[in-house]
Amino acid sequence: MRYSYEQLTTAENVIAENRVKLNAAFKLLRHAGLIARQSFGCCGSCGSYEIATKMEALHDLGKPVTGYVFFNRQSAETFHDDGRRPADGRLYISFADASTEKYPNKHPVSTLDVGRLLAATLDKVGLVFEWDGTEDTCVLVKLTEKHAEKILVDSESWGE
Repeated sequence: MRYSYEQLTTAENVIAENRVKLNAAFKLLRHAGLIARQSFGCCGSCGSYEIATKMEALHDLGKPVTGYVFFNRQSAETFHDDGRRPADGRLYISFADASTEKYPNKHPVSTLDVGRLLAATLDKVGLVFEWDGTEDTCVLVKLTEKHAEKILVDSESWGE
């Protein structure tokens, strides 16, 4: 399938707008006590291992950690047109509680609670996403889609 210049430009513009919202979401998640990393690790396995190592270091120092969220570099490739296909903007975000192999009981909140916080934060900043509500599934953010804009209407000016 070939894409028109207009289709490519529109998708790239929406992705750019939504990346700003994504940055805001990750900032809010960090303020909520989560380790929140973007384009972190080459893949999901490496990213999870690296974050677990970081959480263990924080636990060793006695610092509070609630859990983590991240997307890896493979997932971040959907931001860009690679020349063969346009950017599809499908971004998968992983999440979990703060337990690790070394600290199996260090989770002030559950993995499901971290997922709920992630979903609520994405909704708050206005990103379109899908999630089945389980702790076994990544959250899919659809960066090429926009929430319907809310239009404020002054009802007294109708018909003028």
